[in-house]
Amino acid sequence: MPGTIVCGTCGYDYAEWKGSFYPPELPRDEFLAYYAAHFGAIEVDNTFYRMPTDSQLRGMLKKSGGKIVDPAVYQTTRW
Repeated sequence: MPGTIVCGTCGYDYAEWKGSFYPPELPRDEFLAYYAAHFGAIEVDNTFYRMPTDSQLRGMLKKSGGKIVDPAVYQTTRW
């Protein structure tokens, strides 16, 4: 995507966003699909702790309608 800027947040699974961003009645398992309808990127924070499995990434891609672009953030170590 040369020349394209996408905007997102450092996560989407926050119960405290219910009522302010997510509709109060939205089930938690629908957070990602709702998020993807409003943003084009999401930081996958678990790459800091461990790489997500192929199954997890495919599930996220499916729930987001194929729209999520991960600006992969990896842990770095200073020597």
